[in-house]
Amino acid sequence: MIPKQRFIPLLVSLIAVQLICTVFFVNDVTQDYLVDKSLHFGTELFAVLALVSAILTEGWLVLGLLKRNNRLAKNLDLARSAMGDIIESHLDQWKLTDSERDVARLLIKGMNISDIAAARQSAIGTVKVHLNAIYRKSGVRNRGELMSLLFDSLGFA
Repeated sequence: MIPKQRFIPLLVSLIAVQLICTVFFVNDVTQDYLVDKSLHFGTELFAVLALVSAILTEGWLVLGLLKRNNRLAKNLDLARSAMGDIIESHLDQWKLTDSERDVARLLIKGMNISDIAAARQSAIGTVKVHLNAIYRKSGVRNRGELMSLLFDSLGFA
């Protein structure tokens, strides 16, 4: 999952701080090798604290994003389940046969008549007969009206 846009500049800034600190440490190690080590203690301490702060903050943000992602995944599962329950409720209400229910589910998934026939290993004419029964029992005239009816019952007016 992609983090919200407002987090991206913060994460990029933190990474930039880490890169700057890393460059500093590489430079410092090189300098320390050539010069007296005691001159850079204050700067090194600041850089270490900044780097640790950046890493901790990034970790906190990543954990927050992971928790949010888990919460959204659970909500999506609940929504899928509720949507499935509503669709099944309509299929029950319309008193569809098992074959009609199967065709209706494939139709709702967006399959065309020939794909439904292939999936069910039946003739296109048989699928059309089931579709006509589904439309008649549900009180609609075509796929568009059926989908509109289902979307309306899901609250997508």
